[in-house]
Amino acid sequence: MKLTSPLPAHPRLLLRQDDWPRLRHKIATDGPSAAIYATLLARADAILTEPPVGRDLIGRMLLMISRQALERISVLAMVAGVSGDDRYGARAIAEMLAICRFSDWNPSHFLDTAELCLAVSIGYDWLHHQLSPVEREEIGGAIATKGIAPSLDTTARHNWWLTTEENWAQVCHGGLGAAAIALADRNPAQAEFLLTRALQAIPAVAASYAPDGAYPEGPMYWSYGTGYHVVLAAALECLTGSAQGLDAFPGFAESAAYINAVTAPSGEYFNYADCAAQRRIQAQLFWMARRWDRPDWLAHDLMTLERDLAEYRADPAAQYWYYDIVALALLWRTPTRSETAAPARCWSADGKMPVAIYRWGADKFLGIKGGAVGLSHSHMDVGSFVYESQGVRWAVDLGMQDYASLEEAGVDLWNEREQGSERWTIFRIGPDSHNILRFGDRPQRLLQHAAIKADASQCLVDLSAVYSDPLVKATRQFQLEEEGFALTDAWSARASVNCSAQWLTFAEIETRDGGLLLSQGGKRLRLRMGDGMRAEVQQMDEPIRGFDAANPNLKRIVIRSAGSLSGSVRLQVSDD
Repeated sequence: MKLTSPLPAHPRLLLRQDDWPRLRHKIATDGPSAAIYATLLARADAILTEPPVGRDLIGRMLLMISRQALERISVLAMVAGVSGDDRYGARAIAEMLAICRFSDWNPSHFLDTAELCLAVSIGYDWLHHQLSPVEREEIGGAIATKGIAPSLDTTARHNWWLTTEENWAQVCHGGLGAAAIALADRNPAQAEFLLTRALQAIPAVAASYAPDGAYPEGPMYWSYGTGYHVVLAAALECLTGSAQGLDAFPGFAESAAYINAVTAPSGEYFNYADCAAQRRIQAQLFWMARRWDRPDWLAHDLMTLERDLAEYRADPAAQYWYYDIVALALLWRTPTRSETAAPARCWSADGKMPVAIYRWGADKFLGIKGGAVGLSHSHMDVGSFVYESQGVRWAVDLGMQDYASLEEAGVDLWNEREQGSERWTIFRIGPDSHNILRFGDRPQRLLQHAAIKADASQCLVDLSAVYSDPLVKATRQFQLEEEGFALTDAWSARASVNCSAQWLTFAEIETRDGGLLLSQGGKRLRLRMGDGMRAEVQQMDEPIRGFDAANPNLKRIVIRSAGSLSGSVRLQVSDD
């Protein structure tokens, strides 16, 4: 793309000089904006007393530092611009200078480099008026040599992300795009190259949103990848008046509905794939709600705003892991009409990792997934589900295990495309920890797709391709009922197979009236099995392998059927 000449003056990355008075007016007249700013101000005051970050790797990653830097610099620069108090700008400049004096920005794990590019570029641009000529040269030079330059060698192993279809493309091109805009007056030709490269690369990963917005890497990586996608779109919009097509991909806008759909009444995600359970404020939704005039997309974030801001103020780890771009929520917040939404009884999406989400009764929530094993960050969980009612998550997904703990143990964690990879032996990732249908010890086959067919009252998952010979056909059918749902698993095979269905829970379990009674938090749920079925309850607290994380009080219900050429497992689920 071609940049305009002359370029807009600083600040030009995500905001312009005349945005500062608009932000002050918004803070004075809009409750959520005032709450966000008050929290940013308190956080900025706390940062004034903290030393700058150091180049401290955890394993092979600098992500903890890059996110801490992004959170600190963006908050300090935002508060400096709104308040006019140079103390906050001076502290941000000290943070930037410390980062610019690192030996490098860890390009071997380029996410770190990209995040530092965004962090330092925001500070360089928003505080440009406060930087001395010497500081401008040092900080701008570091962005160019430690951020941009390592991305230019297309043969370098660490630049594999240049053509990937995963979240890395959004994060890395987004961070470098921000750097290009911040430094465009220093090297206009390079800025045009970097932005053109990003615009040419993003379509490959953005295709994953099609057709309905379900992000194949799961909710947590939707937050990460889409966050940087929106940063780049918003930065281009601010610079040129247009997002340059980054907002036009099929399913991209709909992905805002996806992230809300997979958020249960408890505030936890349907946390399939590598995903932490708890949802936090999603700054990118504030931009998406404004862009498509959909204030209802912010219903959850505004409902939980007080809780999230309290966590942000109190929890140092959460500050940079989950709130690294929280300052941008204030920038993108647009006060508007009532931001409420009535969730649909059924929300479903096709694509690489299709899902169906059901809500009914007072608080019932059923999340079901199809898709394939072997996609980025996927688990061996095709056909799995989570279930909530009465304020309890009765059927759970454990989500992710901390990557560093597995890498330090020497586990081959990132070999996602081989059937025999050690990744699939990790308890929280492999088949042992998911609410799935199993045939003996057969694993689910990689890169074999399971489609979902959903309507308002039932969902069918076709698992036939996911299981190996002698299986011919395998399906799961969920039928909604007033007090719960019925689950019917059916199969046929060329030779006799043993079938079982797994249900993972933290509830207490007792045998009652030929079925199982689950109890948790003073609530109860009843599971009734079909004739001829037998259930075994297994305690799963302790790690199975040395590298597995513990899962205190976890239990696995295994419902078994005798070996046969065909058959079915039926389970009736209801509040008690």
